[in-house]
Amino acid sequence: MTRRLTLAAIGLLGACWAGPAAPQAFGPRWPWGPPADPRERMGPPPVVVPPGGPVGERRRYYRPTYGKWWPGQVLPPDAPTVLITDYGRYHLRLPPRGYAWLLCDGDLILAAIGSREIFEVIPYGSY
Repeated sequence: MTRRLTLAAIGLLGACWAGPAAPQAFGPRWPWGPPADPRERMGPPPVVVPPGGPVGERRRYYRPTYGKWWPGQVLPPDAPTVLITDYGRYHLRLPPRGYAWLLCDGDLILAAIGSREIFEVIPYGSY
C-alpha cells in the first residue's frame, strides 16, 4: 500500500516538474484554440449590401421625396383640405393635441390647427 502511494506521489511531482505543455498551432483565426460555440466555426457572416449600393457609392445625404407638401411648410388657406376623423381607415395614430390629420391632393398631412404648419406628410400611395 505504501509503495503505491510512493509511486503516485513521485508521478505527481514528476508531472509538476515536467514544465508547460508544448503549444499547439491553431492558426491565425483561433490563436487560443477553437471556439467552444460551434456556430463560430461557420466563418464570418454574409456581407449584406444596403439598398442603393455600397456605402461609398450612395448619395451623401438622404432627403425623402415628397410630392407637393413637405414638413415645415405652411398650408395656404385656399388649399383643398378635408379633415380626417376616421383614423383607423387610413391606419393613422391619434394626432397630438393642437394638430389634425388632413387629406390634401391625395397626401395625408399632420398639421397644426392654429398655424397650419405641416408636421408630417404621408405621400399618396403610401397608405
